[in-house]
Amino acid sequence: MRISELEKQIAYEKMFDILNADTVIIFEDDFILNTNKNEICYGLVRMSITNRYKMLSEIGKINPIGKEQLETFAKDFDKVFEAIKNWEDEIPYNDIETAFKVIREKEEYLEVLEQVENRYKSIDIDGWLKKEESLNILSTYGVGVDIPNLYEELFDEFLHNKAHWREYRIFRDFTASTQTEFKMYIDDFLNSKGMIVCIIDDQMKDKKCAIEIVNYIGKLQQEQNRRLNIIGLIYSSFDNNDYITDNIYFEYIKKGQSKKAFQAALTKSSYSHMLSELKGVYQTVLGDAFDEAVRNKNIAYYLSSMANYEGITNYQVITNWIKLLFEYKLSDIKELSRIAGMTRLIGLLEDEKLEFSKEMLDLNTFEAFDFSINKYREPIASGDVFLINNKKIYILLGQDCDMMNSSTRKRKNGISELVNATAVNQNSIDSAVKLNGQFLFISNFRKNKDDAVKTLKVRYTSREFIENQILQLCQFNDEGKCILDINQKKYNENGVEPEYYENLYEELVGYYEALLKLNTESCAALDLILKSSQSGRILHLNDYIYNQEQKDVIEYKIRRICRLKHPYMLYLYKMYLEHQGRHPFDCMNMSRVQEIQVKLKQKTSIVVSVDMILTPDRDMNRSHIDNMDWYIDISTLQNIVSALLDSVVEVQEDVQYIEIKKEATNFECVLDGGERKKMCIQKVDDMVSIEQCE
Repeated sequence: MRISELEKQIAYEKMFDILNADTVIIFEDDFILNTNKNEICYGLVRMSITNRYKMLSEIGKINPIGKEQLETFAKDFDKVFEAIKNWEDEIPYNDIETAFKVIREKEEYLEVLEQVENRYKSIDIDGWLKKEESLNILSTYGVGVDIPNLYEELFDEFLHNKAHWREYRIFRDFTASTQTEFKMYIDDFLNSKGMIVCIIDDQMKDKKCAIEIVNYIGKLQQEQNRRLNIIGLIYSSFDNNDYITDNIYFEYIKKGQSKKAFQAALTKSSYSHMLSELKGVYQTVLGDAFDEAVRNKNIAYYLSSMANYEGITNYQVITNWIKLLFEYKLSDIKELSRIAGMTRLIGLLEDEKLEFSKEMLDLNTFEAFDFSINKYREPIASGDVFLINNKKIYILLGQDCDMMNSSTRKRKNGISELVNATAVNQNSIDSAVKLNGQFLFISNFRKNKDDAVKTLKVRYTSREFIENQILQLCQFNDEGKCILDINQKKYNENGVEPEYYENLYEELVGYYEALLKLNTESCAALDLILKSSQSGRILHLNDYIYNQEQKDVIEYKIRRICRLKHPYMLYLYKMYLEHQGRHPFDCMNMSRVQEIQVKLKQKTSIVVSVDMILTPDRDMNRSHIDNMDWYIDISTLQNIVSALLDSVVEVQEDVQYIEIKKEATNFECVLDGGERKKMCIQKVDDMVSIEQCE
């Protein structure tokens, strides 16, 4: 179900509650102060007791008499405050005298009310309050001010929505004295876990102040040597870029934009702050985990011994231990619950056009496939993906404990079991894993890093076999090749392998020496025995090849290319064992970029690889591919145009990618002979059309 526009905004009270906002600070010169006693006294009794005390203390420094008048009035009014049950419904904004009338109707308050009204009459507004210093203090605390239309909803839903107003400040300039006041106010919240929300008008008193204010916040953070809990946005009448540094994010939005835009901008700022906090937590916890590992070297020794027994590398077991320590310590961090709470606002973000990132596209593959196993020379394990003759794909399946070799244990499986797979064109956007009859489809597969992305179509009902001794050869080199030099008697280590590798390597050398001898002395007999008694093998033991000059180098045309990540492997193994059932596995595309293949309209035998920018709507992604953003890289475009024109073509565009739209996009290319042609590319239904411009 698509999220409606109305659902992408919430009440300000809920939003600021999620943010755990301590206060709101507004830099805006459109707040106009009224010098009317009626309006000033209204704000005086509505503001919080704490704020009132702070404000009157400031007034007292310049006018002790005025402070006393306001203070005594406010204290007496507090005695009748509860007589007003609903300020918003019963009393007009900035009208304390109407409050007197409402209270007068309640007999139990009449005696105190008389004293309150006398205090009110004694306040000499005209005598002292019109001094600029006093007015500035009142306006800073929001007392007696007219609220601009732009801020009415914010005040109604949050700042003024309770009988006693919430904490906030209004600054109408950014002079040196304002900076001092701002800093002093910020200092009050340094030890708080709550957020300070800053709303900044870029233009105050004919001066652009936003960058100066944000830079000042950055200076305060440098003084504290940490990121303060400050988020915010900037109102501007002009187009501006967002203000982003490592320590702060403020987004510009135009005045007059919707509440949704306001909340989206504030959410982006809080998102940036949340990530910064999360980064700090993760760095601290990860550091603690490593410190714990250093202190417990005895456990490292124990784990190393266990790794040797289980037949895995020390690197594997140590990194797994660090991950476990990290996750354990992270689970005890109370701060995470508050950080997690802030993530509830992410749904308020507006969808934006994504700048294409190849790294994000690679992330799709990394989510399901581990291509690092050969580099670390990891033992063969369930989920390993093998490639035969650079064409056929097989996946090793079984219980890892049955496949383990070590210095103290031997493999329990007499033979390796694999299922076959095919790399097919990825022409749809769907779940990362889906079932279709007897096939399991795993998206975003690549044989090599720079290959076009494919979907791995795994026939989990199939079962084929190969000798353990063949697959084990892939463990001893960084390319995953099943190759062995008989003359190299000692294993050439790279420093990450388990201790048993040396003995296993020597055993394999002896095994293949015997195989070579048999094949040399009686090739036909060996072939007969192997192919009659070992039917159903993907490769037979004597199906090796060797260099004519190096006849002692055995190589099988099979290599390990990657390994299925654990959740994917478990699901495949489940289906392999059961052949039935359906597992709810629906993975999000974390990069927001998806590669698919579509046909070329002018020549449907040509398949075009395009990259798509996904929307947050799964149904839209699956059903309306032709309506989404398509991109084609220049090298792919050159190849397609070359095939179409039967000539080597160079596209004359100084960009990496061209966006494909339903409207034609023109580009120029140069043919091999120097002839220039103007071409155009566009979407036509679910195909790409490339033709010469008229």
